[in-house]
Amino acid sequence: MIIKEDKITFEDILAKVSEEDIFRNYIPDFIEIKKMFCSPFKKENNPSCSIFRNGSRLFYKDFSSGNGGDCFNLIQVKYNCNYQESLNIVAGDFGIRKKMSYSTMIPGIIPKSIIPKSVETKIKIRSCPWTKEGLDYWKQYHITQADLEKYKVTQIDYYWINYNRFKCKTIAFAYDFNWYKPYSYQILQPYEERVNKWYSNTDSKLVMGLDYLPEIGELLIITSSYKDFITLSKLGYCAISPKSESTLIPEIILTDLATRFDNIITWMNNDDIGLKYKKIYEDRYGILGIVNPIEWGSDPSDAVKNGYDIKILI
Repeated sequence: MIIKEDKITFEDILAKVSEEDIFRNYIPDFIEIKKMFCSPFKKENNPSCSIFRNGSRLFYKDFSSGNGGDCFNLIQVKYNCNYQESLNIVAGDFGIRKKMSYSTMIPGIIPKSIIPKSVETKIKIRSCPWTKEGLDYWKQYHITQADLEKYKVTQIDYYWINYNRFKCKTIAFAYDFNWYKPYSYQILQPYEERVNKWYSNTDSKLVMGLDYLPEIGELLIITSSYKDFITLSKLGYCAISPKSESTLIPEIILTDLATRFDNIITWMNNDDIGLKYKKIYEDRYGILGIVNPIEWGSDPSDAVKNGYDIKILI
């Protein structure tokens, strides 16, 4: 797309319209900040998205995927466009600049001839030295600094989502998935409220722990988080995890793993989502699963934290 006018900036736009008004214009179900609403990108019965404030800026979060960003990132996803084009769309829709011809088309049916190339969200981090508080968080799961370094977990004090910088107000960690795709991380801030607890720019095809598996093995456990993957790996088990507990391991990868491991089971969280996906694996792929007894806590790392001896007999 050729833009003859001078490039408009997000400062130009935010000088004339608020981020809240921009979000409201493109998210019909958005009512108020921090109140959950249904995703504007897919059909769902249970609201999975929220708008939250971080400093002077507003951001959205899709809890079902872990993705999110500012209002211009939302436009990028909604209209499959790059950052500059998202600015042009907003400027046109709010009368700040001439309206772009495709900005009011329904996402998903834009003619291929005019679909601009999508720009993926990039995350950058600034690592900091491990603190006692940071190491103590992992120590409760019997995970050491050596384990964290082995599985590419670092403590951080800042991270960037595209053009936006965030200072970590509490202890924060980054899981490094650059082996999968450049600038790919999961950010964990375990003591923040739910909306700020974690952030990811990975997609549903990522299988966490896949790069640590042996070529063949007797037992493979599909679990629900990278922390549980580390916990089970440290105990001597082969394990993997999808990018989130509400994401399935891609079928093509499951098919390959079935030729490499004698047995595959799931060990999901003992909660509504975990039990739901345990049943999906059983019904769709015939992969049986286990969950913690209630007194153990929700997941494998909780069982270790609470002093229970994990031993799986095949």
